[in-house]
Amino acid sequence: MRIQSTIAALLVLGLGAAELSAQRTGGGRNRNNSRWNVPEEITNRVAMFFNDVDGPATDGDKVADLATVELVRTAMSANQLTLLYIVDQNNEAHSRSRLRMEWQLTANYELGIAMRFFHCGRIDLGKSEALKKRYEKKAPLFVAFSPTGKEFEVPMAGYRAAGSKLKAALDKASSGTKPPVKTFAKKYGKLMKDYYELLTERQKVQKELAEAAGDKGKQKKADKELMKLATAEQKILAEEQKQLAKVTFPERGKHRLGRFGGRQGRGNRAGGDGNGDGGGGQGGRRGGND
Repeated sequence: MRIQSTIAALLVLGLGAAELSAQRTGGGRNRNNSRWNVPEEITNRVAMFFNDVDGPATDGDKVADLATVELVRTAMSANQLTLLYIVDQNNEAHSRSRLRMEWQLTANYELGIAMRFFHCGRIDLGKSEALKKRYEKKAPLFVAFSPTGKEFEVPMAGYRAAGSKLKAALDKASSGTKPPVKTFAKKYGKLMKDYYELLTERQKVQKELAEAAGDKGKQKKADKELMKLATAEQKILAEEQKQLAKVTFPERGKHRLGRFGGRQGRGNRAGGDGNGDGGGGQGGRRGGND
């Protein structure tokens, strides 16, 4: 599916970067709050989306290889990439830990961007005792498949986010593809970081304008700055369209990872390093399921 150069079509890219937003903001209270206030203009472009898919066939305790999953076979037949996410999706006791881990992974813009080149399928371990027995020690588990079926596993047992390892697996699986997934993710990711900074500055100036009621001098200054930012935004969007015109993505999944009760990351205070790596641990308050 060719991505068209319209704003509506641009929204097929997906998800937020909370930890990176925290890094780009000053300390204190504003820092803690800002990590959850990533603009939708950004989260809609760098998110991770998956479709729920059936796991491999089972026969008693026997489980077929993941390469036999229909999504993987279909992608391979078209010489395309696949990413499976194997997780106990409806385990209420661990739901918040799962959501925290998923949210930490979004700290790396390039991770979500690279996933747009993959057919992404989520397999729920809770639907099969045989599957659960086979994979529960590794789960949550991501498995990337090259177009030829070569597998790259990234276990995140204990809900410990390993974004750097997952990004490396995606790079290996997509090695040799045209255009290079790694190159596009890096270039587009930089553009999104620039866009984030612009949107953050615009929000700041809009606040200054609202607080300058009755002060024509401050209002004029704010209006002038907003005009400059609007021009800069158009340049970023134009560059975005140029980049998107060179790539083709598979259809995006329906389920966005890392949403707490339908609101991204609200109340989550998990740490991260901007690479999608962070702590883990089970338990905590229950979160929403998606």
